Amino acid sequence: MSGKPTPRRVFLSHTSELRRFPSGRSFVTAAEHAVARAGDAVTDMAYFPARHHKPARVCREAVAAADVYVLIAGFRYGSPVLDRPEVSYTELEHETAELRGIPRLVFLLGDDTEGPAALFEDPHRARQHAFRSRLDGSGVTTATVAAPGELETELLHALTVLPRPERLALAESAEEGTAITVGERRVWTIPARVRGFTGRTKLLADLEVALR
Repeated sequence: MSGKPTPRRVFLSHTSELRRFPSGRSFVTAAEHAVARAGDAVTDMAYFPARHHKPARVCREAVAAADVYVLIAGFRYGSPVLDRPEVSYTELEHETAELRGIPRLVFLLGDDTEGPAALFEDPHRARQHAFRSRLDGSGVTTATVAAPGELETELLHALTVLPRPERLALAESAEEGTAITVGERRVWTIPARVRGFTGRTKLLADLEVALR
């Protein structure tokens, strides 16, 4: 295969304060730089104008259109979805990515993260603590970071090692003996076979050593 790889649509999921803090260079700005350096395109709910559809539906459609889902999980739960108030927008986005089988890269802000009170205060603090605990125990957490620079480095590495859709298509066609156009996007909603895991690098490395 020649030429540049097809840019992936990377959905950035985050609460609004992470776009503002830290004031010099925010976590979201750092994540956007990492996506651009990887040769991919950023999308998140900030790029979707208000519509007449129900917010939960718009949120799910935005995530479903992405090739990669990235969650920056801070200490605030964020706004509950208007037509589904039991979950926040970020939790609904993660739920959608999981159900759709979209590759997920999850980054938790560590307890040593520094910043203003607005970075930590939230009336739904208990909900966010429970959400972070589920993420931490789910095996999908890519890394824990405390500063924007760490996030950019870790996200760039994760995107670099994550197989691109055209490579997966070629691998599947080679295995199954079928012709698949490079860069062709699946039009069905059944998740593709999982070919990579995140958050279990050491376990996978130990398994490879044992098998060899």
